[in-house]
Amino acid sequence: MARLRLGLIVPAALSFMVGACTEPATGQGTNTAAAGSAAPASCPAGTIPMDRYELYFGGSVGNNEWSEFLDTEVTARFPRGFTVVDAHGQWQESNGQISKEGTRILIVVVPNNVTSAAYIGAIATAYNDRFAQDTSLLVRASVCAGFVTGSPD
Repeated sequence: MARLRLGLIVPAALSFMVGACTEPATGQGTNTAAAGSAAPASCPAGTIPMDRYELYFGGSVGNNEWSEFLDTEVTARFPRGFTVVDAHGQWQESNGQISKEGTRILIVVVPNNVTSAAYIGAIATAYNDRFAQDTSLLVRASVCAGFVTGSPD
């Protein structure tokens, strides 16, 4: 089974949560979030400050194994929802060889709190242990998020 050694992977994914925003370039009004990332200075109407986590999982994991992993590790921790995107990744091995493999990106948008951060870490560790991976890539960003509904006609 291939070992995951992620260098640079460009995500081609959007989660079900929309309305993400970033902090203004001026940096005024910066609040420090629990994991050290700057929280958005203000969020547009209809959105609130949240954390967006992306976990990049590589390796040759079958659909049944993946589904069981989602049920036991991810749904158990984030029953209100998450998104999974199938992608393709590549990285350069230490010997210079370029390796490519299928990648699954788990996206979770949740309130900033210690429990969510611990759950994300536990999911990554469980994946690496269960599927004999060296590493998984974790990306965390402070965003503004909210559900967008259709307008009445």
